[in-house]
Amino acid sequence: MLFVFNVNNAQAHTTEISEISDFRVVGSGILTLWGIPIYRATLYSSDGVYISDRTHALHIDYYFGISRDDLAEQSLEEMEKLFGARPEKSRQQEELAAVFKDVVKGDHLTGIHYVGQGAVFYANGKLIGRLGDSKLASEFFAIWLSSDTREPKLRSSLLGEG
Repeated sequence: MLFVFNVNNAQAHTTEISEISDFRVVGSGILTLWGIPIYRATLYSSDGVYISDRTHALHIDYYFGISRDDLAEQSLEEMEKLFGARPEKSRQQEELAAVFKDVVKGDHLTGIHYVGQGAVFYANGKLIGRLGDSKLASEFFAIWLSSDTREPKLRSSLLGEG
């Protein structure tokens, strides 16, 4: 199946999560599929500059619904494209599904990546889970932030380059 993506810059907004209330926007972009907006992603850091080994947050506003299981499955598929086969895929899918929620149009999810420690996830400003596997957390955020991402235009927008 062929997917065609286009990314447009979006006006970033603030988040209501106290852990990152002082964070500044690094960049923001909209992922579209065949011209239809799927979600808006905004990257935050303490000083508005992304440095991979410092705490950062990714905030996603969804324009369509998706189940937690599909979100976990699609995340792992993207991680496999970046990092290869996942011998513990079943366990990792369960871990991711446990920190996600079913998303409906208008929901927003925020992941805060504490590099080397793991991540915490919020849905609509409420804590929904913690991911203690630091490697899995790093690989999850790499879906958007790796130089090898399959969405380089979105990455560029997130990093404030585009």
